[in-house]
Amino acid sequence: MLYNITSIQEFNELAKKNKPIVLYFTAKWCGPCKSLHPLIDKYKDIIDICVVDIDSSNDLSSCFDVTSIPRLLMFKSGSKVDDITGANGQKIVNSFNKIL
Repeated sequence: MLYNITSIQEFNELAKKNKPIVLYFTAKWCGPCKSLHPLIDKYKDIIDICVVDIDSSNDLSSCFDVTSIPRLLMFKSGSKVDDITGANGQKIVNSFNKIL
């Protein structure tokens, strides 16, 4: 499922579900981020994907030290499993499969 979140509290609430979760840092103006939309849509029904717009979520972006986008942080059982910066579709698919 896709969630648009803006705070660490929202992320923590979703993480309590103990399901695979992805923090996806993006921006409306980001071309490489837009290229990932079909991939995100493909996985949104099996992984909880938290979309974080860096322009409206500075605190959350700072909390996770986001300096470039797109950036995806993958979590499984509350622990970070992977961290990908960039729009490398195959690398992202491999990482998604790790947390399933």
